[in-house]
Amino acid sequence: MLKSHYYTSNNYSTIELGFQNEYEFNKDGTVSVHRQYDNKEKLKNETKLEYDRETGLRLKAVERNAVKEITRETLYKYNDVGQLSAKWEKFLNINNESYLSLSLKYDEHGNKIEQNVYNREGELTSQTKFFFDDRNHLISYKRTSMHFGETSGDRTSNDKNLPTEVIRYGDDGEISGHWKHRYDEYDNEVELKSYHPDGSLKLTEVNTYEYDDHGNWIKKTSMDNVDTTITERKIKYYK
Repeated sequence: MLKSHYYTSNNYSTIELGFQNEYEFNKDGTVSVHRQYDNKEKLKNETKLEYDRETGLRLKAVERNAVKEITRETLYKYNDVGQLSAKWEKFLNINNESYLSLSLKYDEHGNKIEQNVYNREGELTSQTKFFFDDRNHLISYKRTSMHFGETSGDRTSNDKNLPTEVIRYGDDGEISGHWKHRYDEYDNEVELKSYHPDGSLKLTEVNTYEYDDHGNWIKKTSMDNVDTTITERKIKYYK
């Protein structure tokens, strides 16, 4: 079982961010239940996940609110080699229902090269294409939205395929976001720098970690120009 708790502070106050997460796992390490609580430890929602017994692939996820009403249902479909090929989501609230579905395509190396999103009527609302280098590392993407135009991005990664620099472009071709990442020996992000479109530094976030005897972090402290956010995790191990 894993529990996480989030809160933030600045020069003036400490604020509960208003949510805690709790996860239960199956023996094979897959998540069986995800619960989210508010800062008073009151249950907000619970998601139960179902898997195929033979393949271990996720088949269904059902989210319920605090009074056990279903708020989201998700179904998953896979291709012959076990890659996610389609997903359907139904969102339910007091006022209406909404639907979202997507389909995915892969290349011969198993890289996801295309993602299509559809609305309730089955109409295509966006298409994203992904491009990879000879290491099978993602280097760029291009997203076409039927409502918001075309956006794209470039990505540079390290030998472990973790992003070290990401640049995002708007529908006018101008830079709309620019980030640089740095990691420690455990592949946890220790620094994130955000830049303005002109290349000047916008924000620096520094992360420090405390670890348990199993090498998993149990406390993460994130500091930027204004706030300090602390994430605490409680991990229960089963033999």
